[in-house]
Amino acid sequence: MHRSRTAFALGLTVPLLLVSACSGDPEPKVAPPTSPSTSISTSPSPSGPVEPVMPEAAKAHTAAGAEAFVKFFWDMANYAQATGKTDGLERLAAPTCQACAAATDFVNALYAKGGHIEGGVYSLMDLESKRLYYRDHVIFRETFRTHNTDQVVFEPGKKERKFPESTVDVVFTMDFGHSGWKVGVWQVPS
Repeated sequence: MHRSRTAFALGLTVPLLLVSACSGDPEPKVAPPTSPSTSISTSPSPSGPVEPVMPEAAKAHTAAGAEAFVKFFWDMANYAQATGKTDGLERLAAPTCQACAAATDFVNALYAKGGHIEGGVYSLMDLESKRLYYRDHVIFRETFRTHNTDQVVFEPGKKERKFPESTVDVVFTMDFGHSGWKVGVWQVPS
C-alpha cells in the first residue's frame, strides 16, 4: 500500500471512511406484486446520494449495537466523501479521534476548493467486538477490515490522484454516552 494511501485512509480515511456491511445475511426476499401498481409519485426522486439514517440497532449499548454503529459510521463516511457533507460523520466522532478529524478536515478542505472524490466506496468484513473496561466504564474495541473500490481525488489546479482498490485492517475504540456511540480512537495497525 502506498504511504500516501495510508495517510489518506487515516485522514478520512478517505479510504478508510466508509461502510456498507458485508454480513452473512441472506438476500432480502420480496414477494411479487399481486397486481400492477398504478400509483404515481409526485415527489422528485433524489438525484444523488441520500444521507444514511442511523438504524435502531446502532443505538444499543451492546456488542451488536457497537457493530451496527461501525457499519453506520462507514455508511456516513461513504456519504461524506461522495457529497462533501461531513456534519453527520463529525457527530459520530469524539474530540479525541484525531484520525476522524483529519478525515473530515480533508474532505471539507477538498470540497471547499471545488474538488471532489469519485469512487472509494467502502464495505466492511470480519467485524469483531470486544468489551473492555476503562475506569469502571464499559467501552468497545471493534476490529474489522475495510475494502474500498478504486478512488480518484480531483482537486482544482492539481493532477488527479488515483488510488487502487485495497483492503485495510482497522481498529476503533468506542464509547457510549448520553448522545450514543462515539469513535474515540481510529487505528490502522501496521
